[in-house]
Amino acid sequence: MQDLRHVCGLPVWLEDDQYTLGFGEGLLAPTPDVRRLEDLRPVLYNQTISEPEEIYYMYRSVSQRQERDALAARGLRFDLTVLPNRMLGQEFMKTAGHYHPRLPGSDLTYPELYQVLAGRAHFLLQKARGDGGILTDVVIVEADAGDYLLVPPGYGHITINPCDETLVLANWVDASFASLYQTMVKYRGGAFYEVKDNGQAVFVENERYQECPTPRMVKPGLPQIEGLKGDAIYQLSRDALGFLSDPAAYHQCLSKVLAEQDM
Repeated sequence: MQDLRHVCGLPVWLEDDQYTLGFGEGLLAPTPDVRRLEDLRPVLYNQTISEPEEIYYMYRSVSQRQERDALAARGLRFDLTVLPNRMLGQEFMKTAGHYHPRLPGSDLTYPELYQVLAGRAHFLLQKARGDGGILTDVVIVEADAGDYLLVPPGYGHITINPCDETLVLANWVDASFASLYQTMVKYRGGAFYEVKDNGQAVFVENERYQECPTPRMVKPGLPQIEGLKGDAIYQLSRDALGFLSDPAAYHQCLSKVLAEQDM
């Protein structure tokens, strides 16, 4: 058992099977949604693989029982995701990848805030125009346990588990939107695939995109928003999370997150 309480802020742990989460007393503990091979096949580097059948696990709307109504009133949702250290053929374990919808009456898309609870992650973020085939920015962020990653408005994203440990993620998001997968499916995944080649991890460009800039390496971190600080993601100030539902009010600082942290 791997205790995640100190970094998550909730009594949560990773069971010895390395893909099931355990929940302490007083928590709403949902049954995980399972992403299966057939769900991810359209975005894989090798679409002919036959295993593993189960890819990763998503626990949505986790909370302390007494806080459920308060979070709903704020329009916030807290999720946990587990990506075991399984290979997808030659490709490293990853999420399906998605974009975010626009807020009603706005050109801005919803942001999302992640923290790595266990393992190590590569976050691939990409910004597109037109029908999604022309990419104007591609960013790779390497994050270890405890690190935060903001997906700012305008970016789609994929999470990759590049190591031999289970990756556990937590995220805060506005509860009202549903992820958009169509563009990633149309172009058979993100801008790059991370694969193992002769024992080394390498990024292979997805040539189905008409234009793709050289990826930038960016450090993980929180946006500079007053009150948004802390080691445990569930313990972040709810007032400071207002940018998730109203990014226009924080547009200047959100737009600087990826621009100011180049490595």
